[in-house]
Amino acid sequence: MLVRIFKATQPIVYIILPILLLAVWASSLFFQFEVITDQVSPLYDLFINRLTGANRYFYCFLAFLLVAFQAFYVAYVIDKHEILSKRGYLAALIYAVVIFIVPHSILFHPILIANTFFIWLLDKFFNLYKTQNPLAECFDVGLICALATLFYLPAVYMLIAFIIIVNVLLPFSWRNIVSALLGFLSIWLLVWLGYYLTDNADHLNLLMGSIGVTVGSDFIIENIIYYAIVFSAILIVFGISLSDMILSHYKNTSRLRRFNQVTWIYALLTFIMTAIIFNGRAYQLTLLSIPFTLIICHWIIKLKKRAMDEIIVFLLLALALYQFFI
Repeated sequence: MLVRIFKATQPIVYIILPILLLAVWASSLFFQFEVITDQVSPLYDLFINRLTGANRYFYCFLAFLLVAFQAFYVAYVIDKHEILSKRGYLAALIYAVVIFIVPHSILFHPILIANTFFIWLLDKFFNLYKTQNPLAECFDVGLICALATLFYLPAVYMLIAFIIIVNVLLPFSWRNIVSALLGFLSIWLLVWLGYYLTDNADHLNLLMGSIGVTVGSDFIIENIIYYAIVFSAILIVFGISLSDMILSHYKNTSRLRRFNQVTWIYALLTFIMTAIIFNGRAYQLTLLSIPFTLIICHWIIKLKKRAMDEIIVFLLLALALYQFFI
C-alpha cells in the first residue's frame, strides 16, 4: 500500500513522507542524535561553531528539513529527466529509507548538507545531454561543486566524475573542462581572499588536511550482527537492482542508455570517494544514498508483483528503525 502510493503522483505523499521523517528524527533526540563538529570546512565550521552553537533541537529539525527536501528533490530530478518508466515519488521514499538504514546516520553532519548539492550536480549532469549551451552548464557544475566543498571538502572529487561524464555525453572539448574549473575556482578565489583579508590564510592548510583519511570509529562491536544484516540486506537489494539495470541496458532508448552510464559513473565515483575519506564514522556512508536510490528505484519500479515491492521496502524500513532499540 505504501509503495503503491509513492509509485503514483498522489499529493498525499507530501503529508506521509514528512510525518515519517519527523517521527524518526524526533525519536532520535531520545536515542542517539548528535551534531558532528569535528569536520573542518569554511561554511560548515562557521555555521556550527560561530552562528548557532550545538543546539540539538535546532539541528534535529534542520536535519529533518534537509532530508525531506532532498527526498522530494531527487524524485523531481528523476521525473524531470524521465529516468524511470513511471512518474511518481518512489525515489523520495527510497532515499529516505536508505538514509535511515545507515547505522548512526540520524545526526547532523556536513554530508547531509552536501547531498543537496550532489543532487543538484546530478541534475546538471543529466542536463548536459544534448544541451545547446554546454559551457554554461559546465560552469554551473564547477560552481555547484565548489559550493559543496564549502560544507564538505571531499566534494572536490566530484570534479573527476564531471570530467568523465561530460566526455560520455558530449564530444570531447577542453573548453568544457576549463569552464567547470573556472566555475570552481571563482568560488575558492573568494574564499582565499576572505581568509587572506582576515589574516587566516594558514587555516587553508588545515582545510586541505580534511580531504585525507583519518582514523576513528563509531561502530559498536556488540552490534556486529545487526551491522552484518543491514549491510547484507542493502547490498543484496543493490546488487539485484544493478544487475537488472545492466541486463536491460540495451533495451532502452539511446537517451536512457546515456543516463544509465551517467548513473554508473556517478555511483562508482561516489564509492571511490567514500572509500578515500572513510574514517570509521558510519554517517559517511550516507554519501552512497543518492546512487543507491537511483539504482534501486530502477528495479523496484519494474516489479510486477505488487506485494514484492512492499515487502522489500518494509523490510528495509524495519531494519532502519530497529537500530533505535539496540
